[in-house]
Amino acid sequence: MALDFDGSTQYVDCGNDSSLNVTTGITQTAWIYPTANVAEGTIATKRLSYYFQRNKDGRLASYQYGTTPEIYHYSSGTVSLNTWSFVAYTYDGSYIRFYINGALSGETAKTGNISTSAYNLRIGNIDYIPSPRYFDGQIFDNRIYNRGLTPNEIAEIYHRRGADRVWQGLVGWWRLDDLPSGTPAPLLLDAMDSTTGWTPARGAVSLNTTTKQEGTGSLSLSKTDTSYDFCYMYKSISSTNLTGQTLKVWVYIKDSATLAKINDLKLWFGKNSLNRYVYIYTDSLSVGWNAISVHVDDFTVYNGSPTKTDVQILYFTIDTINVTDTLSADDVLFDFYRAGDYVPSSIIDLSGNGNHGTPYNSPVYQDSPHRLRRGVLVS
Repeated sequence: MALDFDGSTQYVDCGNDSSLNVTTGITQTAWIYPTANVAEGTIATKRLSYYFQRNKDGRLASYQYGTTPEIYHYSSGTVSLNTWSFVAYTYDGSYIRFYINGALSGETAKTGNISTSAYNLRIGNIDYIPSPRYFDGQIFDNRIYNRGLTPNEIAEIYHRRGADRVWQGLVGWWRLDDLPSGTPAPLLLDAMDSTTGWTPARGAVSLNTTTKQEGTGSLSLSKTDTSYDFCYMYKSISSTNLTGQTLKVWVYIKDSATLAKINDLKLWFGKNSLNRYVYIYTDSLSVGWNAISVHVDDFTVYNGSPTKTDVQILYFTIDTINVTDTLSADDVLFDFYRAGDYVPSSIIDLSGNGNHGTPYNSPVYQDSPHRLRRGVLVS
């Protein structure tokens, strides 16, 4: 559920909205999953570029070129390869600071204002000639603030993982789960924070606010009917085109006793109950969170004449080994149901569509955090 950068040719172009021309301070935060180091290079052409890089000795580097003065810094600690880390870079007009997983990782005294730039803001590389420097790995939930956040605010973002309320000064929020050319990836269900709209069968659906992947909760599907070897829940959504997409969902298995009861999981989508696709997930499940990812072309027609261009209903089914098996609340949880995660071939242009994952030129409504999660730009 993040964009994958290949370390050689890929970056995100975020445009040059005037709101991004900050003056006295800046903060960038992101979740990163570096898969390789990136070599150092020689600076030639200045460009405004908000960027994280794991350099050759494992430390984190960030650069804001096209500024007065040029601002760059290295963390004192290192970031592991093939591991998700939360990273933050702040500049408050007096100090540059790095944070890794919420903890301070080096600071340097620095003064001066950040000047405006005629160049577009980029995520994923520093554009200078002759040797552009790129990121190798995945980046998710990239934010830019027009002030230096406090250590408590950095910790809030890290620990709340998307459910925080650190909004003041937010000038750009990119989820980075979009398709190329500014086309937003279909967002089927964001974090499953409510049971509203969900209809269960052979059991019940409830909200778990403790065990979750994002937002404020996940959904529990229990099985109480011992006349059938399955239970399910479904929900209607706005018409969505899933052509060429990959569907992803998180499934949580409480313990080994629960795992021993599960025969398989079924994912469904379609226009209605009479026109559906199904995928029977029989791969190995484990105790804890399981990331399930299935391309829509691997689904098969279950009934009727469904179409991938008009999806209006989603199902989850748990099949048990025995008819008499039951599942209690919180034994099996579901979180997310997203589509997309496109691996770009070169450049991703998110400079102006105003949709999920790209700047939206509208004020932040303080009473609407769900709007904020979908990517806004403070005007």
